[in-house]
Amino acid sequence: MSTKYRDVFIEAFRRLPHRVIWKYDVELNGVSDNVLIQKWLPQQDILGNNKVKLFITHGGLLSQQESIMPILSSLFQ
Repeated sequence: MSTKYRDVFIEAFRRLPHRVIWKYDVELNGVSDNVLIQKWLPQQDILGNNKVKLFITHGGLLSQQESIMPILSSLFQ
């Protein structure tokens, strides 16, 4: 991701009244307190949490599968 787009995301996340969890491979300084940036995150566990309101992805197959699993499993509970 270019620096320009990265900075747009950082500014947009800063303005949100929500907590943002962002998997990003580079350590960033100066992000707001509502943004948690990590190189690795337990994506399935996070997506399975009922507090998650939005999932933004590049559209990779594994991310799509992991985002669907909590939905499917909730149908059979």
